[in-house]
Amino acid sequence: MKPRYDLFALEMSMYLELFKKFWRFLALAVCVLLAAALYFLDGAAPESIFALSALLAWTVSFFFALLHSLYLGANPFLEWWLTLPAPRDRLIRAKMAAMTAVSAAVSFVLWLMAAITALRSSMLGETVTASRVLQAAAAYLAIHAVVVPLAVGFGFLVLWLYGGWRRIFIVPYLMLLCSPFALFGVIADSHERVQKWLSPDTAIVYAFIGALAAAVVWRFSVTAAADKGVRDLASFRTSEAAGKRSWSSRNTKEDRFAPRREQGRFRTLYAFERSGYRDFGSLFPVAIVRWTAVVLMAVAGFFTFGDRESMFQLTNVLFMLAFTTMASICSIGNQIESQRRRMAWWLGFPFDRRVLLAARIAAAAATVYRWAAAAWLSAAAGGAIRFALDGYSGNASEEALQIAYPILFYVILSILFGFAIQIQSYAIRSRLVSVLYVPMAAGTYLIPTAINHWLFTEEAIMGGVGARPWLLLLGIVAIGSPLAYAAFAAGAKWLHLSLTHAKESSSPLSSGASRPF
Repeated sequence: MKPRYDLFALEMSMYLELFKKFWRFLALAVCVLLAAALYFLDGAAPESIFALSALLAWTVSFFFALLHSLYLGANPFLEWWLTLPAPRDRLIRAKMAAMTAVSAAVSFVLWLMAAITALRSSMLGETVTASRVLQAAAAYLAIHAVVVPLAVGFGFLVLWLYGGWRRIFIVPYLMLLCSPFALFGVIADSHERVQKWLSPDTAIVYAFIGALAAAVVWRFSVTAAADKGVRDLASFRTSEAAGKRSWSSRNTKEDRFAPRREQGRFRTLYAFERSGYRDFGSLFPVAIVRWTAVVLMAVAGFFTFGDRESMFQLTNVLFMLAFTTMASICSIGNQIESQRRRMAWWLGFPFDRRVLLAARIAAAAATVYRWAAAAWLSAAAGGAIRFALDGYSGNASEEALQIAYPILFYVILSILFGFAIQIQSYAIRSRLVSVLYVPMAAGTYLIPTAINHWLFTEEAIMGGVGARPWLLLLGIVAIGSPLAYAAFAAGAKWLHLSLTHAKESSSPLSSGASRPF
């Protein structure tokens, strides 16, 4: 059954208004991404280029749908939307169709950028022909067409997971669907053992299987979300409004935040910010994922021990994910609905705004890297068991130094970025800063690729950590620290603009509020 056009037009109106408002920023982001692709993917196989664009299309489509699903419960127009004279399956189908249309446009732009990058490689190189690029482009166009509805279907399936016993699967479900992140480094490899899985013939097979999966997932997501998801979501929100504790707000453990008088300002605020992360970590599904990760890391540490490159890559991937998580938390910290609702109360604390922001950054960094350290220590325990069984014949001090370098590198980079990204509040005031902020925030997720391309190459891993990487790290600290603090201070000074901006965006008199969705 096709979605009704009036419902589809209602859903699309929000995206069209956002596009009219932010098209300049979107165009700038596309130019930055294209420039990065032309630089970093220079010499890469065309199949790898198109596969990376398809993986990026999956990521964008899935997270767009996921964030839209998660925001639906906090949308002030939820009750109005549910009272529209249409069955709920049509409401969900129209919302998913609009999201698919927007994601398809983004996916097509990514495919065009991949085609430009691959054609440039064919013109400058001798091993890549134009016919090879065209074959890969045609095959991966089918992949792009398939991954969008598949990702949107999986994203909206979270609505179904909101209710009942299904809640325990939310965190494992999200971790499973975020696992393709680990493929970015593998796909970029031009080795024959990788390229045989990325050939156009193989891509057509992937597209056929993906089309069947997309049809099943899409249909199931519409049925499940309409039958269970929206109903559970409404009761979930109603229970919160009635003052009852929902599963996500159960046992907030106010006693954990009971600062003593002798605690300083920073320690008080830090304890407050940390209490939210502790409560999140105490949730049953999160605890399952944490202990599962500990066991898996111990197994990985056991099997990679003794192989220099494998041990380094295990550490590199773990702390690369920690950096990405830290960057995401700091980027969207003031945009999350729960944070925006308490912004005025939070700014009313009798503390310097720099102390407020610093405590929030410190709590996020402590949480992320404590979890990363626990995972790494479990891997080290697995390696210790392997050492007790088989011994070790390598240079222990040299390889320990090599493993310590990416840990220190990503921790320092995370802290600098966590401070620098706070300039987002000042970007509301300055048009120039807002133009620069978009590529800065978007380019953060390209940093691990750039590091692996430039710094953590195969030759560098096998050759050990020399003077150049340490000088580079020292230069990053020397140059990045004052810049990060300047951005942090500017963001703290104009932090109240986040509050007024949120109120304007939700006001009935704002330009975009005339259309609920």
